[in-house]
Parts: sequence; structure tokens; C-alpha cells
Amino acid sequence: MKYLKQTIVLILAILASVNCYASASMTHDIPMYEDGTKKKTDQTTHKHRIPKWSTRCTITSEGIKSSSFESKDIRNIEVYDLSEDYIAYFVDCASFVQFIFSTEGEYEIRFYFDDYILYGWLSL
Repeated sequence: MKYLKQTIVLILAILASVNCYASASMTHDIPMYEDGTKKKTDQTTHKHRIPKWSTRCTITSEGIKSSSFESKDIRNIEVYDLSEDYIAYFVDCASFVQFIFSTEGEYEIRFYFDDYILYGWLSL
């Protein structure tokens, strides 16, 4: 009986350490889209519709990375649940990343820049 208890404790300890390692090394690749409600400052003079801009970003424990923008250019970040209820507001990427890796659920995220807004959905 004592051997069985020790084995169960050992298995639980291994599973807990594997779970912690997996969440720390996890990355989230998110397609992001431009919000068309906020106009860019460099608008063109023609009257044709311009398609929404899209890009991808990767969120890791080290921060937010994208080939289309610098994370330092993000003014603030808002998080909403899927019914568009406001969840959280961040003024720095580090706090946002900490939130992402410490929560579960499905969220809409919005990155606010000086001239545009990018939004995407994240399932944790």
C-alpha cells in the first residue's frame, strides 16, 4: 500500500512538471485583421474600397512578435470574451503576455496603434 501511494505521488509530480513546462514553452499564432472603423491618417483620394489588411502575430512567453509591426508600437491592448464583454486592458505587452499564459478560454484581442487597430481571436 505504501508503495502504491509513493508511485501515485511520483506520477502526479511528473505530470505537474510536464504541464508547467508545456505552458511555459507554448506559443499562440494568431491571425490579426485591421478594424475598418478607425481610418488611417494617410487616406488615398480615390473612392474605391480598400480591402482590410491582415497579418499574423505570435505570442510567446517572451512577448509579441510579428513581421508586420513592432510590439513597442502597440499603444494598448484590450481583451474581450466572445460575447464582446470587456475583460481586461493592458498598456504594456509584458502584462498582456502574463495574462495570456495564466488564463483559459476564448477571447478577442485588440491591439491599438496610433493609426489603426488590429483584432484577432485566441483560444487558450
